[in-house]
Amino acid sequence: RTLIYYDALESSNRYLIFRNKVHMHLAQLSSQINSACINHNYAETERLLAQMKNVIQSYSDMGMEEALEECERLIFMLYSTATEYTGKDYRSVENDTKQQIRECATIFQVFKVLHQTTNAVWELIPYNGDNDNYVVTKMKKIIKNSYKDGITLKEIADSLGYSQNYLGMLFAQTTGRKFNVYLQEYRIEQAKKLLSGTKLNMKQISEQIGLGDITYFSTLFKKVTGLTPSEYRKLNS
Repeated sequence: RTLIYYDALESSNRYLIFRNKVHMHLAQLSSQINSACINHNYAETERLLAQMKNVIQSYSDMGMEEALEECERLIFMLYSTATEYTGKDYRSVENDTKQQIRECATIFQVFKVLHQTTNAVWELIPYNGDNDNYVVTKMKKIIKNSYKDGITLKEIADSLGYSQNYLGMLFAQTTGRKFNVYLQEYRIEQAKKLLSGTKLNMKQISEQIGLGDITYFSTLFKKVTGLTPSEYRKLNS
């Protein structure tokens, strides 16, 4: 009986791990569909929607309710993006679209609505030929909010649903700086503010900007500014 119990427990754990992977995959696809819409990339949007539908249909344990929740997350993401670009409130349209998919009887009908939704969002988002900047803007926001926590490119890539190599290349092409260089420079800019505007000591400042190690902080600060932190404070306090 004990052996049967542990076999059942192991089987249950494997099922939960697989289930989580499915939902993570769907979340990544939603993020990629959103980005494809921003870039007005019709072929990529169609490919990703087809892939999302295939994942849902292939996962036999996913019921209609669970599938609808995944699709509602995509709808929320699309109209939130439209709001970011236009400054207009699309919550009523978003709610109407969610209600529309709730009235669908099949996954095929649901994805027909999603196709219509992506087309509608394209018309709302202005295309200037450089909308890859949207993804980079998202990356910069994450850096701004998380630079104190030792954020990495891999963590950002995972959260946005892209590969680390792709985001690194995109960031460098768009900003002219490698991700790590930009992050270092951003931290040093925050350190400058703390050096000139507070009485925090070097250890406290290095911790505040997510570096921690005082020696590394001092070395990096001088590399970027040409001055030691103490020299900078004397000149700017």
